[in-house]
Amino acid sequence: MHDIAVGILLFLSSLLGVESRPEVPEDWILNTDWQPTVEGYFLFSATNRRIVETCQSNPSYYIEFPSTIHSSSQVSIDGQIIASTSSSDFQHTRGFYGVLIVPCAQLASATGALQWQVKS
Repeated sequence: MHDIAVGILLFLSSLLGVESRPEVPEDWILNTDWQPTVEGYFLFSATNRRIVETCQSNPSYYIEFPSTIHSSSQVSIDGQIIASTSSSDFQHTRGFYGVLIVPCAQLASATGALQWQVKS
Protein backbone atom coordinates (compact mmCIF):
# COMPACT_ATOMS: atom_id res chain seq x y z
CA MET A 1 0.00 0.00 0.00
CA HIS A 2 2.84 2.38 0.90
CA ASP A 3 4.51 1.89 -2.51
CA ILE A 4 1.24 2.68 -4.30
CA ALA A 5 0.72 5.87 -2.26
CA VAL A 6 4.29 7.02 -2.90
CA GLY A 7 3.89 6.28 -6.62
CA ILE A 8 0.69 8.34 -6.80
CA LEU A 9 2.27 11.26 -4.92
CA LEU A 10 5.36 11.22 -7.17
CA PHE A 11 3.15 11.14 -10.27
CA LEU A 12 1.02 14.07 -9.06
CA SER A 13 4.18 15.99 -8.12
CA SER A 14 5.63 15.47 -11.60
CA LEU A 15 2.39 16.80 -13.15
CA LEU A 16 2.85 19.96 -11.07
CA GLY A 17 6.45 20.32 -12.26
CA VAL A 18 8.12 19.42 -8.95
CA GLU A 19 11.52 17.79 -9.46
CA SER A 20 12.03 14.61 -7.45
CA ARG A 21 15.79 15.25 -7.23
CA PRO A 22 17.01 18.85 -7.07
CA GLU A 23 19.89 20.23 -9.10
CA VAL A 24 23.19 20.93 -7.35
CA PRO A 25 23.13 24.52 -6.03
CA GLU A 26 25.88 26.94 -7.09
CA ASP A 27 29.06 27.05 -5.00
CA TRP A 28 28.58 23.48 -3.74
CA ILE A 29 31.24 20.83 -4.32
CA LEU A 30 29.59 17.61 -5.43
CA ASN A 31 30.76 14.50 -3.57
CA THR A 32 28.12 11.99 -4.78
CA ASP A 33 25.67 12.79 -7.58
CA TRP A 34 22.48 10.73 -7.12
CA GLN A 35 24.10 7.32 -7.09
CA PRO A 36 21.67 4.37 -6.88
CA THR A 37 22.11 1.88 -4.03
CA VAL A 38 21.36 -1.84 -3.92
CA GLU A 39 18.25 -1.05 -1.82
CA GLY A 40 16.86 1.16 -4.58
CA TYR A 41 17.60 4.52 -2.94
CA PHE A 42 19.57 7.34 -4.49
CA LEU A 43 22.37 9.05 -2.54
CA PHE A 44 23.53 12.64 -2.94
CA SER A 45 26.26 14.46 -1.04
CA ALA A 46 27.79 17.93 -1.40
CA THR A 47 29.97 20.26 0.67
CA ASN A 48 30.32 24.03 0.90
CA ARG A 49 32.92 26.07 2.80
CA ARG A 50 31.98 29.49 1.42
CA ILE A 51 28.46 29.39 2.85
CA VAL A 52 29.93 28.92 6.35
CA GLU A 53 32.09 32.02 5.91
CA THR A 54 29.10 34.01 4.59
CA CYS A 55 26.98 32.89 7.54
CA GLN A 56 29.65 33.85 10.03
CA SER A 57 29.73 37.35 8.52
CA ASN A 58 25.90 37.55 8.48
CA PRO A 59 24.53 35.65 11.49
CA SER A 60 20.97 36.92 10.92
CA TYR A 61 20.76 35.12 7.53
CA TYR A 62 19.25 31.68 6.92
CA ILE A 63 20.27 28.87 4.60
CA GLU A 64 17.37 27.33 2.66
CA PHE A 65 18.16 24.04 0.97
CA PRO A 66 16.31 22.85 -2.15
CA SER A 67 13.15 20.85 -1.48
CA THR A 68 13.35 17.09 -1.81
CA ILE A 69 10.55 14.57 -2.23
CA HIS A 70 10.24 11.44 -0.08
CA SER A 71 13.80 11.71 1.16
CA SER A 72 16.00 12.01 4.18
CA SER A 73 18.17 15.15 4.21
CA GLN A 74 20.87 15.80 6.77
CA VAL A 75 23.13 18.80 7.20
CA SER A 76 26.26 18.44 9.26
CA ILE A 77 29.31 20.46 10.11
CA ASP A 78 32.45 19.48 11.97
CA GLY A 79 31.08 15.90 12.07
CA GLN A 80 27.88 16.88 13.90
CA ILE A 81 24.35 16.76 12.41
CA ILE A 82 22.75 20.20 12.82
CA ALA A 83 19.51 19.65 10.85
CA SER A 84 17.54 16.83 9.23
CA THR A 85 14.17 16.18 7.57
CA SER A 86 13.89 12.56 8.76
CA SER A 87 15.91 9.62 9.94
CA SER A 88 18.08 7.99 7.27
CA ASP A 89 16.15 4.70 7.66
CA PHE A 90 12.82 6.51 7.00
CA GLN A 91 11.38 5.25 10.30
CA HIS A 92 10.78 8.82 11.48
CA THR A 93 9.68 11.31 8.84
CA ARG A 94 8.21 14.80 9.01
CA GLY A 95 6.42 14.76 5.68
CA PHE A 96 6.48 13.81 2.03
CA TYR A 97 8.22 17.03 1.00
CA GLY A 98 11.16 18.31 2.97
CA VAL A 99 12.92 21.66 3.04
CA LEU A 100 15.72 22.32 5.46
CA ILE A 101 16.19 25.84 6.78
CA VAL A 102 19.24 26.43 8.95
CA PRO A 103 19.87 29.72 10.77
CA CYS A 104 23.35 31.12 10.11
CA ALA A 105 23.74 31.87 13.83
CA GLN A 106 24.02 28.09 14.29
CA LEU A 107 27.32 28.17 12.35
CA ALA A 108 28.98 30.92 14.39
CA SER A 109 31.73 28.70 15.81
CA ALA A 110 32.01 26.24 12.89
CA THR A 111 35.48 25.52 11.55
CA GLY A 112 34.77 23.03 8.74
CA ALA A 113 32.70 22.86 5.58
CA LEU A 114 28.95 22.39 5.55
CA GLN A 115 27.98 18.88 4.44
CA TRP A 116 24.57 18.13 2.87
CA GLN A 117 23.50 14.52 2.38
CA VAL A 118 20.26 13.26 0.84
CA LYS A 119 18.89 9.75 0.60
CA SER A 120 15.87 9.54 -1.71
